[in-house]
Amino acid sequence: MAKDGHPSQIIKAHDSPHGDGWSMPSASTPDEAASLVAAQVADGADCIKVMIEEGTVPVHPGLPVMTTDTLRAGVDQAHQLGKTVIAHAMTVKATEQAFITRCSCSSGPGGRWASCLTAKR
Repeated sequence: MAKDGHPSQIIKAHDSPHGDGWSMPSASTPDEAASLVAAQVADGADCIKVMIEEGTVPVHPGLPVMTTDTLRAGVDQAHQLGKTVIAHAMTVKATEQAFITRCSCSSGPGGRWASCLTAKR
């Protein structure tokens, strides 16, 4: 997710299950995205989920989202490491970004475009 992007507004509204000071991993640049994915895979991630949500659907419009270049760098890194990338995409615009960056599949009402059929890249 982008720094301070969805679901940070939800986490801030509730006590974090991970204790004080915990925050969702985020990336602001292509290099950060690739490094974050590599670290998640090194920690044993089976797949990577990316948040492409600017807040309209959860009634928080205007939340930051990753740029297409940043998202693409993370997706490419995951694919190079043999991992599926699931995009949290709830709008047509988010689904288009997931599609053009080659996310393996998408979740949510706006993202049933692949039903994970393209996950075997």
